Amino acid sequence: MTTEQIRRWSSAWLLALGLACGESGGDDEASDESSVCEPGSTTDCACTDGSMATQTCNAEGSGYDACACENAETGDDQSTDATDDTSESTDTTDATDNTTDSTETTDTTEGPIGEAPVSEIFHPGDGETRPVDVPIPWIGVATDAEDGDLTGVALVWSSDQDGQFGTGEMFDAPLTTVGVHVISLTATDSDGQQSVATIELMIE
Repeated sequence: MTTEQIRRWSSAWLLALGLACGESGGDDEASDESSVCEPGSTTDCACTDGSMATQTCNAEGSGYDACACENAETGDDQSTDATDDTSESTDTTDATDNTTDSTETTDTTEGPIGEAPVSEIFHPGDGETRPVDVPIPWIGVATDAEDGDLTGVALVWSSDQDGQFGTGEMFDAPLTTVGVHVISLTATDSDGQQSVATIELMIE
């Protein structure tokens, strides 16, 4: 082989070697460009509810699968929660309306009437005999749960024979008709309720 042939053979060999290297590099670059991730590898990702999960690179290495969130319907749940909150707000409003209605009913309802008073005759005693036209000491009391002790015109004394003959807790007055008298002590409180205590007297 001549020197000239050796030179040509060397040049051709170097050229072939350079082309082979160039093609290999191109394949690597193409492979690098088409590969996004290493197949089977994982990476962190964020779910719609703010929690963290992982996603796996697919078999081709061209991308990652969907984020493996535990609750894929987080958005729907949040919407449901919002609806529940609205329902609770509505319930609260209804409760307020009911309270208002109850207050109005109370305002238009009259208050309860108090208890009737209790009256009692202390003197004279039941069944006693007294002389006609002679002043008799009359003593009686009446109490009321709301008004306390009743006095004055709230206590009225009367006879079924002589009619009304006095008012108040204590006074003197005669009876003018001979015979049996039914004496009544009528007590009236501020509500207009009354009680009556009675005794019988023989007047001669």
